[in-house]
Amino acid sequence: APKVPMELLDEIIECYIIAFYPLMATPAIESQKTVFARFIMPCTLVSKDFRYLVLRSFLRSLSIGTSDDFTDLLGFLEKVDSQYRKQNWAGGYSWVRSLSAPSFLIPPNVNEFKKLPCLHHLHVDFSHSGLMLQRSCLGQLFKNLGAHKIVLKLTSLMLTNLPRIDEPLLEMIARELPGLVELHLNSADSLDLDCCPNCYEDSLSRISHSPIPEMYRDAEFLAMAFGKALAPLKNLTRLFLGIYLSRSGMLDMHMAHGKDSLKPNTVETVYNCARCARFIKETKQRELVASLVIGKHLESLAEIGWSSCFAK
Repeated sequence: APKVPMELLDEIIECYIIAFYPLMATPAIESQKTVFARFIMPCTLVSKDFRYLVLRSFLRSLSIGTSDDFTDLLGFLEKVDSQYRKQNWAGGYSWVRSLSAPSFLIPPNVNEFKKLPCLHHLHVDFSHSGLMLQRSCLGQLFKNLGAHKIVLKLTSLMLTNLPRIDEPLLEMIARELPGLVELHLNSADSLDLDCCPNCYEDSLSRISHSPIPEMYRDAEFLAMAFGKALAPLKNLTRLFLGIYLSRSGMLDMHMAHGKDSLKPNTVETVYNCARCARFIKETKQRELVASLVIGKHLESLAEIGWSSCFAK
């Protein structure tokens, strides 16, 4: 019987695996471990070659939500790595190109990263972390990555729900990960955007989302400081900084609009709020100025973005 070309089979398997990415994006709903047990394990029984292609595609990206997930997935990778090593095949650890995990899993598992020699993209979520844990977690992580030369392959870094984006953080990233091509940092995503003023105020307690003018007197001053901190990243082409450049009190004023209304305002409605429209021009001007100033420090930069109340 005619055989399906391996290249075509590989593409088909890749499409099949990609279909599960939305499920695994929320580990609390469907972890990568349960997806493997339900949908991937049966595929590994088809044939030896099919098993290799399926595992290679599925384990290319790891999405870890719990300590058990970390232990089980890395343990399975070790088993697979050992099996294929005996056959002189590259497999297991060397397949992993992307890893996503919450910050609280980094310190106890930091030594495991040395087993992933081909890691290109790393995503760490700081939803359950304060500023001190942010600093200690990243300090341990970068020290470990640098000691094992994994930084030579790491080209993309995403840190979400950060308590703070500031110069020390940017300087540490630029110093420890000089080969980055893409950098995505976000603090503003920690704000409770779709509930009520009380929930919004609660979310403010752990993050710094609008550093002007409390931390930096204006957008140009902020951009000069950030650009200088990031200057060692000579290959950086994409940058996203998840902070608001609008005046720090604007969101508070907007949320206050709805306190006496039957339909309370949320942060999501700033962009079409008639009473906040007067801030649009000023905010857009700040974003433009900051982008141009940072661009002068990063000649390779092709794309830059900010969190914005007026993005829609």
